[in-house]
Amino acid sequence: MNVEERVERLEREMLVMKTDVQGTLSQVQERLASGSESSALLRWRQRAWVFGLVNVLLATVLFVNIRFYLPGESGLTLDPVLFGWLRALWIALAFVWLVLQMYPVALLLEQEEDGLTGMSLQNALRLFKANPGFSILLTLIVLLVALVSALFPQVWMVVLPLIVIATAWVLIRRRRHSRS
Repeated sequence: MNVEERVERLEREMLVMKTDVQGTLSQVQERLASGSESSALLRWRQRAWVFGLVNVLLATVLFVNIRFYLPGESGLTLDPVLFGWLRALWIALAFVWLVLQMYPVALLLEQEEDGLTGMSLQNALRLFKANPGFSILLTLIVLLVALVSALFPQVWMVVLPLIVIATAWVLIRRRRHSRS
């Protein structure tokens, strides 16, 4: 297959994709105009606030306990080895909590019917089992970004403009490529 045939095939695929996207956008506009999504949107927002509050409470409990079991922080007189194991337990629980943030919350918020909570959790577990390495890598990347953000918030003053410039460059290149 030569270059011209490949370009023609890609152009046909892009036209089909453009038609599909236009159809989807028109359906979204019709639903928004009819107002039928307002109750679903309200329910989604309420569920998001509940999940947000639960996550804030869990994060508080986890990180307060991690700090509590630092040497010399608590007034308890326990064996230092036991303190180390308890701190390791809370750190492991915090890591598991962070891993779980990747899939279940998104799936629970996206479910259409209220009775499918168990199915959302099963799907999240299946996603994790399908590729646990990716999930753990993604979690480690989130941890790294959070750590860098906490230690060096000024870095974002450099990184954010670079991200904006890179995004604009990609969009400009894509527009030029689609025109030619």
